[in-house]
Amino acid sequence: MFSHQDANFLWFGLLVTITVISAYGITTSNLYRNPRPHDTEKLINECLAGHQLVYINFYGALLVAAKNHLSAPATRNILILLALALFWFSLAHRSVKLQDHKLRNRGHYCALDCDAQLPWRLQLTVYRWNLALAFLSFIPAMALSFNPVLAAP
Repeated sequence: MFSHQDANFLWFGLLVTITVISAYGITTSNLYRNPRPHDTEKLINECLAGHQLVYINFYGALLVAAKNHLSAPATRNILILLALALFWFSLAHRSVKLQDHKLRNRGHYCALDCDAQLPWRLQLTVYRWNLALAFLSFIPAMALSFNPVLAAP
């Protein structure tokens, strides 16, 4: 079911590398933004949302690189995962758009200079859906990267 050959570790390395690059890109762009209240929680939420694009690239790379080794059902499954990644990307960005609304619904109203420490449950309210989507996205991509078919010459 799982293969631990060099090619599999290269696929897993690609997955981790593009995930780190995604988080770096979002964090870097945040450095040039005007300060905002609860920036850390919002930045975590944005990184979790933005990294959903990683899976679109990863599955696309799999389809292109392993096209001669994949069976029709395997190709269909990767296409389903690709479609799910696109759907989850739109859900994740909707969650980012609603992050201030989520805080207000929980009774936390901020001015632009708010520096109050949010309780951990309120912090989790901001990014819990994107954290769940990140977990749901990473597990099949990681499992797929260790598929024996991808280690075939």
